[in-house]
Amino acid sequence: MRLLRPILLATVLSSILLACAVIALRPRDTHGSGPPPPTNAIWIGHSWVATPPTLPALDGLCALLRVHNLSEIYVHVGPIDGAGRIPEGRAPSAGRFIEGFHAACPGVRALAWIGQLLPRWDGLFNLHDEEERAALAGTAAQFTAEGFDGVQYDLEPVADGDVAFLDLLRRTRAAIGPKHWLAVAGPALLPTSGLPALPHLRLPLIPWSSGYYAEVAAPANEVDPMLYDTSLRDPAAYSAFVAEQVRDLTLALPGVSPRFGLPAFSGRSAVFDDRVENPSTGLAGVRQGLPKGAGVALYALWTMTPAQWSVFDRRRATDGG
Repeated sequence: MRLLRPILLATVLSSILLACAVIALRPRDTHGSGPPPPTNAIWIGHSWVATPPTLPALDGLCALLRVHNLSEIYVHVGPIDGAGRIPEGRAPSAGRFIEGFHAACPGVRALAWIGQLLPRWDGLFNLHDEEERAALAGTAAQFTAEGFDGVQYDLEPVADGDVAFLDLLRRTRAAIGPKHWLAVAGPALLPTSGLPALPHLRLPLIPWSSGYYAEVAAPANEVDPMLYDTSLRDPAAYSAFVAEQVRDLTLALPGVSPRFGLPAFSGRSAVFDDRVENPSTGLAGVRQGLPKGAGVALYALWTMTPAQWSVFDRRRATDGG
């Protein structure tokens, strides 16, 4: 995830623009007694927990989620500090948000999105410090105690086979209990044909093997592979990459329903080109990988355009999801 994007200002604007009709959701449950597992999801910004949300804003958010059949949200509450905690004053309205959100939008899962970069990328959180892992698990429990349905971790970059991350997930599962949802945003799967599986593919994240993905999924309810920032420069190649990821991850995790993270932001850099990586090409890849469709997670609410929503809805109508 792009933790340094200006989500505070952008989501203030997006919350003002929310206004849509309502359509019924049809989720189902497989773990505990919380809200049912999602079909599609979206990351939403920090402004929702930075200041008290108004009732019209919450109603607008709920209407947008329902009309686009989005049954899970990842609410930015971080990033954490170097001690594994959310600094005081960073998410002062988290409790008021989640109370109001559940009242306005019952049946939609709301996870506290907790992230930070690791030292390898000049970040603050030391995953290999046992005290910091214990503190982060406690932070997750604080948000579920406030009323969130669970948490989503986005720690980058976690190396393939990292046992400290598995320990964090086990600690978090024990801290939040079996009834709360644990999701993990992760990198791409190491392609079965090796890396690179496609010409000129250079992933900035360290891919995980299928075996490690299975270990990550064991204590979790959900995994969310982030399928962007690939350095690809051809739209068809990106769609083929997404298709391979969808096929391979579905086979590698038969008991899990991944939410495939697709980009809905603009920009061009050494690793990203919005002409190549976007909802249209990403959804085409999902369809190639699984003709019956698969769940996706859109990054992010504050960057989605009317044209992108139209593309997403056409795909949803075709797939029936």
